[in-house]
Amino acid sequence: IRLVSAAEPLIGPQGWPASISRSEPSPYPGIAAVVPFAATGTDADLGRAAAHFMESRLADSPHLRLIERSRVDEIIRELELQRSGLVDPSTAVEMGRLLGARLMITGSIDRTGADLVISARIIHVETGEILGTRQVHCGQCGADDIFDAIDLLGDALVGTRRNRP
Repeated sequence: IRLVSAAEPLIGPQGWPASISRSEPSPYPGIAAVVPFAATGTDADLGRAAAHFMESRLADSPHLRLIERSRVDEIIRELELQRSGLVDPSTAVEMGRLLGARLMITGSIDRTGADLVISARIIHVETGEILGTRQVHCGQCGADDIFDAIDLLGDALVGTRRNRP
């Protein structure tokens, strides 16, 4: 499992990602919502699982406050996204406004044979701008490897490692 995008975290103690003007005050700890990752075919359930794993991973971050999963699911049902399974930036902006979030975290899972590429992106709700993306490649990825891949991806998003045994 390896990070295939920039190693610099998108969110950390510095506040806003570099792509956001420093004249705007940093909202951190920011209010964020994690929504299902897009995945196709037999991996559709993996997209939901990836979002749950990511939510668990980011819950320890001092830089984010996460919106409760049941509230996110309620908004998804309201917007009838479960049918499509996809969250694009414009839909994420609408969801974020309904949830009271400043940031939306979503992504995708792409499979090539036994390999997975898991991408995550952070979307600024007020502007719809994608603040940045991070990706991990999981070669010959098994079920247990997904946890490690999401953990690595979470570190690339928020830049703090949770306490590990």
